[in-house]
Amino acid sequence: MDNSRYAIQWAGECKYDNHHKVWGWFFYIDPTMSVDKFTHRRNTVCYTFWGGVGKTANFKKHQYFSSYAMNRLVAKKTTVKVRKDVELVGYTQITIEELTKMWPNIYNDFNDKFIFNLLADSF
Repeated sequence: MDNSRYAIQWAGECKYDNHHKVWGWFFYIDPTMSVDKFTHRRNTVCYTFWGGVGKTANFKKHQYFSSYAMNRLVAKKTTVKVRKDVELVGYTQITIEELTKMWPNIYNDFNDKFIFNLLADSF
């Protein structure tokens, strides 16, 4: 399996009560384009992923992203929130190695579900 086509830029986990979830964002690297065309360039497509650990991943396409917009989204996801007087913890950044240890089938989900969504243009 070729994982090099997914350039994960940020990944985080969130644990509270009986929930254990991950969230992050990545570039999908088209094999016909060089990698540097995706690095911090405006008007490039990127994708977010999320899901419960051990469950299938979900994906969302962000058509016109900027580094600033994605950094704002990460800041929003890492912020502690209070809902109905209950404090919900935000996501904590983790490494790609930690991500693949806690969610060993994540690249299988990427290769199956993400590629299907990409081909069907169903984001």
